Amino acid sequence: MSNSICSNLLTLQSMSAMELGIGPKVSGGLTQQGIHLDNGQWNRSFAKLPNPNAGPAQYSTASEVATHKLLRDVFNIPAPRILAWSSNAANNHVEAEYIIAKKAPGIRLGSLWHQWPREAKLKLIRQVVDLENTLTSITFPKHGCIYFKEDLRPLTGDAEDLNIDSAPEIAGRFSIGPLTSADLWTGTRKGMELDRGPWRDSGEYTKALGHNEMAWIKLHASPRMNYYRSSQEHELSDDSLALLTQYMDVASYLVP
Repeated sequence: MSNSICSNLLTLQSMSAMELGIGPKVSGGLTQQGIHLDNGQWNRSFAKLPNPNAGPAQYSTASEVATHKLLRDVFNIPAPRILAWSSNAANNHVEAEYIIAKKAPGIRLGSLWHQWPREAKLKLIRQVVDLENTLTSITFPKHGCIYFKEDLRPLTGDAEDLNIDSAPEIAGRFSIGPLTSADLWTGTRKGMELDRGPWRDSGEYTKALGHNEMAWIKLHASPRMNYYRSSQEHELSDDSLALLTQYMDVASYLVP
């Protein structure tokens, strides 16, 4: 954990303790560092800060919160309730992006599963299937990530209404914007004008993948050894571009 993240965690820990009256327990993961906040059985929360590899600054946090809100408030999916958050590290006391959410009550399923009778397991499976049916019944007009309109507009300059037939009331609140996948935003790709979405259909998406990779190769690729091809000759950028050109010819046929 870097010194800056440690400092941000300490600030978030102090702020949470003052605001919520909750004692902390620090933990970490691959893409985030967090604090478990516990003030009794009914007041358990979790505060987290993104690691640098979590995805693009502002976009990832803003999209995660908006997605939680959409699932919980509109489609009644029992996602954790967001208590406080900020996607603008320059405009909060923590000096980092953060999310504070309620922890889901209960016990880890793995500790009970083998003790349950068959009927209890089937009941849980049916509940999971019901949730999946709800999610698969939602049809989005574009492929991308969910944002609040007021958060997306300053980032991209535009934020179209998200129109979903099953939930017309959300049009003025939510929008679909760029993907937050880290592989589109890290390293030399971070400063490039790549097509990160949103896309109208899967055909546009598959073609964007090819265009993005070709753009990166032309700007940043250098000869390398590819021992799957040869142990003596370098693989050249032109070789990769030739393969990607063939990919682009069939990209629209790779999806249903």
